[in-house]
Amino acid sequence: MFPSKKILFSLSGSIAAFKAVDVISKLVQKGHEVQVVFSKNAAHFIGATSLEGITGKPVLQSVFESGHAMDHIHLTRWADLMVLCPCSAELLFKLSHGGASDLPSTLFLARPKTLKVLIAPAMNLEMWSNLRVQENIQRLHKEPNTHILNPQSGVLACGEQGKGRLPEPAEILQEIDTLLKSTPSSKGSLLITGGGTSEPIDDVRVLSNRSTGKTAVSLAKQFLSSGYQVDLLLSQSATLDIPAGLEPTYFSSTADLKDLLQEKVSSKSYDAILHAAAVSDYFLSEINGQSASSLSGKLDSSPEELTLKLKRNPKLISHLREWSKNKSGLIVGFKLTSNLSKEERSTKVQKLFESSSIDAVIANDLTEISETNHHGTLYTKEGHAFSFEDKASLFETVQNFIGESI
Repeated sequence: MFPSKKILFSLSGSIAAFKAVDVISKLVQKGHEVQVVFSKNAAHFIGATSLEGITGKPVLQSVFESGHAMDHIHLTRWADLMVLCPCSAELLFKLSHGGASDLPSTLFLARPKTLKVLIAPAMNLEMWSNLRVQENIQRLHKEPNTHILNPQSGVLACGEQGKGRLPEPAEILQEIDTLLKSTPSSKGSLLITGGGTSEPIDDVRVLSNRSTGKTAVSLAKQFLSSGYQVDLLLSQSATLDIPAGLEPTYFSSTADLKDLLQEKVSSKSYDAILHAAAVSDYFLSEINGQSASSLSGKLDSSPEELTLKLKRNPKLISHLREWSKNKSGLIVGFKLTSNLSKEERSTKVQKLFESSSIDAVIANDLTEISETNHHGTLYTKEGHAFSFEDKASLFETVQNFIGESI
């Protein structure tokens, strides 16, 4: 018995749909989570209410259903396996030619290339043997991670005998089990940093910033629940509730974070690094002309003045590629500005691309962040820009970028 998986199961208009119901029922009995999707003709052959009763989830039937407008993206990132069974000749044509006129074809087109797909065609023998249908099958064989379960020979629903019959539920289930067993338990490994560094002044006082680490923890939680393996480096000053399954490693100063980052990325091959930590630009080098490292205890607070000399910290993000075991892994930086125009923000982002070997930058401005809003833009090194309105859409934007890139 292997862990339960998330299965996106699409049905098209075919008399063989009754076999798919049996398959779906067996998958649910095995503990898998199944989301059923209908083509526009599927409802002529099987009832959506029955399938909702089996799966506990409403059957999705349209790209434009209220409250589900982005499901053609979300579901393909959620799923461990996509199944199209039975798959009609019409749906085969859409899949093989990049069509997106209904929900099943749109889901197939929007899927990340890493998602495994099982297609089980069913149709009349003449339709199956038609040259155009066979050309469509050959096209789909070239699609990444796409598997075709060919129809069987036998008596067809029309009364004719020949090849075109959907395999029996037991054989379909065996094929699904095989694909699920070969599907990694993790969609990818991520390292996320979050919270602000604190540069010590003395044993009590620090130089720090206002970063809370909430965005990093929110992203880590959502990636973890979506099937990614997540390591989190979090500031000691981030007093947050940590979700089950996350075990942060804590840092204080920039030097602490540097050591942890070097150790992590050099020893483990991460698919992506999300560097959201707010790293102090400077550390304390001298106090009243004395080396800060030579002082200990708490500073005397009686003098009217203290002269603190600050020295620039290294830009950690500029070294991540150099330190990384996986030289081709994605690196995403974060850029927070204050009261800058969009043009000025774009200039800051471009400078970060020029100084660091990174793949994307998530940029936002303090004027657009509040308890309810979290506006920003994800910029890619290729020059693309994707806007988001809140932390939920931030996660969707980042997940889409990672899913399409790794």
